[in-house]
Amino acid sequence: MPLTEASLLVLKEIGTEGLYEHVFVNRRTGKPYLSIAMAWRRLRKKANLPKLRAHDLRHGFATMLAAAGRSLIEIGDLLGHAKGSAVITNRYIHLAQGQLREASAVASLKIMGTVHAIPKQDEADTVSVIVTGPMPVA
Repeated sequence: MPLTEASLLVLKEIGTEGLYEHVFVNRRTGKPYLSIAMAWRRLRKKANLPKLRAHDLRHGFATMLAAAGRSLIEIGDLLGHAKGSAVITNRYIHLAQGQLREASAVASLKIMGTVHAIPKQDEADTVSVIVTGPMPVA
């Protein structure tokens, strides 16, 4: 996975660069951590998410990418899936019903021939359409 600017900033804040061979070390011993279990429990407790699994974060990451319009190929690559394993990648994506309705509305409008239409979802999870061009007459 490529490191983003935000990732690099977080790594810099850890403050182990140039001091140790590894990034995540026990500062008392200078040895790398072998497990994240204790830190993971502490973070979940602090966030009031006692049942959160690390694997849940992968699902959330994939869902956010899909909601942002990224392709299954891109998402699969970022998750480390084998090339062409869209079925596996698809299992990670959990789109909200509103997003699915909005996508369906876009397809419907394209089928009807309306090129300049914008689907819009409101707070009640209802999809309405703002037509910015003429509707074809049958």
